[in-house]
Amino acid sequence: MKKWLPGLLAVVILLSSCASNNAVTATDAVFSDDTAANGSPVTVPNVDLTDKKAEIDMTGMTKQMAYVQLSNMMLRPEDYIGKTVKLRGVFAHAAENDREFFVCYIMDETACCSQSLEFKTDNSYPYPEAYPPERTEITVYGVFDTYQYNGYEMYRLLHAELSY
Repeated sequence: MKKWLPGLLAVVILLSSCASNNAVTATDAVFSDDTAANGSPVTVPNVDLTDKKAEIDMTGMTKQMAYVQLSNMMLRPEDYIGKTVKLRGVFAHAAENDREFFVCYIMDETACCSQSLEFKTDNSYPYPEAYPPERTEITVYGVFDTYQYNGYEMYRLLHAELSY
């Protein structure tokens, strides 16, 4: 009994340290009808991505598999650069100095860990007017790429299209 007790304690500690009541769940939010100064709608186009084929399509994967796939893309980005990617997750926005980041993040099955992927559309849409509300479930399609930011290698989808 004493031989397996330390292992059991390690597993319990590991699992309890990952668990959290701060899990974010996607909402069925509806994007409001914001307008530009000239009265025309300003939104990131809500594209039907149902039939859009991607070389790496994570939309049919379980949360755990999508989380692992995205983690693998971060560990071995050279295997994915230039490939089309489609994933479903939750929309989030962050800003640092004069730079805005738009991301789609996915949670693993237990909702304790998340992995995110930045995306960049071909146009500069104003935030928050043109984007869905944060924590809205979205599907993103784009081309995987890496770049350097403040000395760090970053990952993103270029030419991104959204469905929300």
